[in-house]
Amino acid sequence: MKDANDIPVLGHHMQSGHWFDTLSGTIMRDALIRDDLPDPPETLPYKETFPQLQLSLTYACNMECSYCSFRARMNADGRPLNMKKSTALDAVDFFVEEIAGKTRHARIDFGLTGETFLRHKMHADLREKIRARTAPLPLRSVSVGPNTTNGTLSDDIGLEAAMGPPQDISCDGPREVHDAVRPYVDGRGTYDELVPLIDKVLARHPDIGATAVITQRCTDITLVFRHLYDELGFRSIYIKPVNLPPDDPDGLNPETVDDFCRGYTDFVDFLLAAPTEDRLRYLAALNGEDFFMRFFLRVVNRTRNIYRCGAGKSGAYVDTDGNLFPCAHFIGKKGHEIGTVQDGFDEEKRDAYRALTVDSREPCRSCWAKYVCGGGCYYQAVLANGAIDAPDAAKCQLIRHLVSEALRLYEHLAIKAPDTLAALDIPFHLPVERLSVSEHDLYHPAARLRPATGETNLMTRHHLRGALAGQDEALNLRFAQKDGRLDLQFDAAGAGQLDQIEIWVVDLANDPVLMADLPAFSRDVFGRRLFWSGGDQFRLTKPPMDGAFRAVPYAEPAEIPVAAESVRPLGPWAVSLDLPALLDGAEGTIGLNMTCHLKDGRTVDLIRAEPFAVLDGLRDGPLALEAPLWRLPQDRETLNASPYVDMVSLTEWRGLQQNVC
Repeated sequence: MKDANDIPVLGHHMQSGHWFDTLSGTIMRDALIRDDLPDPPETLPYKETFPQLQLSLTYACNMECSYCSFRARMNADGRPLNMKKSTALDAVDFFVEEIAGKTRHARIDFGLTGETFLRHKMHADLREKIRARTAPLPLRSVSVGPNTTNGTLSDDIGLEAAMGPPQDISCDGPREVHDAVRPYVDGRGTYDELVPLIDKVLARHPDIGATAVITQRCTDITLVFRHLYDELGFRSIYIKPVNLPPDDPDGLNPETVDDFCRGYTDFVDFLLAAPTEDRLRYLAALNGEDFFMRFFLRVVNRTRNIYRCGAGKSGAYVDTDGNLFPCAHFIGKKGHEIGTVQDGFDEEKRDAYRALTVDSREPCRSCWAKYVCGGGCYYQAVLANGAIDAPDAAKCQLIRHLVSEALRLYEHLAIKAPDTLAALDIPFHLPVERLSVSEHDLYHPAARLRPATGETNLMTRHHLRGALAGQDEALNLRFAQKDGRLDLQFDAAGAGQLDQIEIWVVDLANDPVLMADLPAFSRDVFGRRLFWSGGDQFRLTKPPMDGAFRAVPYAEPAEIPVAAESVRPLGPWAVSLDLPALLDGAEGTIGLNMTCHLKDGRTVDLIRAEPFAVLDGLRDGPLALEAPLWRLPQDRETLNASPYVDMVSLTEWRGLQQNVC
């Protein structure tokens, strides 16, 4: 045994005496490190869940944000201000050829370089062209449309009608903070005209996202978060530090990094001091791409990254002239082109990005936080040091600080508030033996309904999502199989809590779920949903997709008739279901999950560790749910070991990776 202090690259001590083993991703309960150290993560070809085409429809913008890097590129090098439709379609053709046979899911975004809704008249036609060009591909879903806006064109084009998930609205905090960095080109503030749009959109889509950029002008993360959450009402929040050259006074640099670190420390202190239920709501509102939450979730799930992101390795980011760039930040930056839509990628230039693992260079190789970080932003490295392989020291300092704060928060929750950890959304988990399977293999969950007696209490940490159970609360559900039908019955004592139940079913024989689908899994893409409000109040929907095509914002589910014999009420909260009939006569294996929406706003899932349970060849009689059960941290071999017995987080599967900006 060795002391971790003797090998600083392998571990990081925490205030309580625990330490973080960077090689294994585990939080150990003592200060000793094993001699049999795990191997570094294997260097595999980067495969992204959602390869992305980003079309820079325009560099134009009606705002002049202080940190915008695209304005200076607006008319540089004779580049056109707007992308021609022919260039956009050439880019789509290139992308279709590039991803054909390589992915089940993709996305095509209408730009980040300017305000895309200045070209809103082009969007509908472009969607139709893309629909036709992607239809022949063996895709399961392709999302197409604008994904972010500055929100100031509402009165001009009726923007609120074009907004909804998965889009984001940019807002940097309270009026005085927002207006200081996000004014109109004439210097006027934009906040007062932005908020009415936010109010209208949130009234229709409570889960639409907010994106905020933190600059040196305001490093009070808590202030920004609380404004977005408490005052504006956002429930999906992404806060990120600005990317600027180190000599910019608004940026992150050696002189300002302590202010950014202090802002995040204060934010974690705020979370720790919050009442238990408030803290859970705050954590649930930070989406997985948030610059702090991403590190926290990597600690929770023991995710080990050898790459920072997919830049240069996946996706196609196109400027108005048809040049290809490594990622959205690089679009239009001279000298960083990696091809054109006419000639394709320059693979030698892409190889430079493929080589940038954290184990291939210093200072990453010697950093204790390397596998939680993944290597730092390549664009910020260029701004600070002029090279993609030379990370920005100030950003490195901030990331190490954030990983330390993530460890502090996790340790507190694991020891003092484990039910809060259990209630957070985390990636799906896989049976250990599935770690080696291919992305093309069928997905097989562990969850089953099996012949057995008994009932399932849904008011426990195994089922509650984003909420906590009160003392001695119960919501008991019984299953039974009879004459090929599945019967569900809630006990009378708990049924009074129910508002609506969403029963989700998928025909796994005719619409199989592959491993490639799991990181992108959505009930909006697979299967059908039966919404049940008690008694005989049923509504059946299917995903509102045209083949694989999904327009952004996503449409509401399409309602379809409920076959008379497919649902048979048995009481106020009891029902008999003919699942094959709900799926138009499906034969074979069916996937099932269920979400209960309670009158007090809480949400309960039948299965949380996996997307569904498998129903196959059931005999008549009582049934019981057999599914992974969440373990308390004190029952695990290390503090952040897998919360499910014999299961590992999907993030440990190396088949596909999620890109983060």
